[in-house]
Amino acid sequence: MASSMEEQLAPDRSTRTANAFSYLSVSPPINLLHRYESRLQRNFQRAMDNLMRLREDDRREEAWTEENAPLQEVRLPPDPVSAQPHKPPIPQPPAPE
Repeated sequence: MASSMEEQLAPDRSTRTANAFSYLSVSPPINLLHRYESRLQRNFQRAMDNLMRLREDDRREEAWTEENAPLQEVRLPPDPVSAQPHKPPIPQPPAPE
C-alpha cells in the first residue's frame, strides 16, 4: 500500500491513502491478499479446534484411567468371632423317654 500511496499525486496524506486504497481494491493484489487472509483464518481455526479436541480427549482419558484404575487391596484386621478356632458342638446324651 505504501508504494501505491507514493504513486498518488494528491497533496495530503489522507487523500493519497484513499486513492491508494481505491486503486488496490480494484486490482488483483487485494483479491489475493483477501484469499490469503481467509486461508490463514481457516487454518488457524482448524488448528484451534484440533487443539481443543485433543485437550478434551486427554481429559476423558485421564478420567477413564482414574475410574478404571486397579483398586488397591485393603487388608482388614481379622474378625474376633471368626478368629477363634471352630469347636464342634459337644454331643448331648439323648433325653430319657
